[in-house]
Amino acid sequence: FESLREYSTQDDIRWVDWKATARQGRPISRNFEIERHQQIVVLVDASRALTTYCGRRTKFDAMLEAAVLLARTVLGQGDDLGLMVFSDQIELDLHPRRERSQLNAVVEGLYAREPRLVEPNYELALTTAARRNARRTLFVLLTDVTVTEAARRMLQYARILTQRHLLLVATIADETLEEAEL
Repeated sequence: FESLREYSTQDDIRWVDWKATARQGRPISRNFEIERHQQIVVLVDASRALTTYCGRRTKFDAMLEAAVLLARTVLGQGDDLGLMVFSDQIELDLHPRRERSQLNAVVEGLYAREPRLVEPNYELALTTAARRNARRTLFVLLTDVTVTEAARRMLQYARILTQRHLLLVATIADETLEEAEL
């Protein structure tokens, strides 16, 4: 909630402040502002599942591009941004910050990354992320969940994270599999 203003025909009826309307004798609406200063942490999987190609580039390259675009958007909205890159170990961990310099730190941190030919350690990544972020956080996990066993492990440890935080899992569609299904 930001402020009160006179009702407009474009306003949703749910925005009407009935107490203020009764006091003023004319319809009054509530103004809302976009919530700022949220904490968002991008978790990038750098394991072997992302070494496969999707079109002309690897899934990992697509995930890195998505991470950079997400970082720009988050910082542009005035939110705190953190980054964790993991495979079987945590390779990079940037604590959430709101400064513009955080975008440079994210881009530099991702620039020289290559996926490793190991299984992803979801337990280490998700429990460490939950432990290091006491404030309620939106975690965006960029990974590949086409391997059923890895997806089961990820869901098992996601429960630890989602007790206090929000988790969004983003994966990339494999165009070659989609073409084969047709």
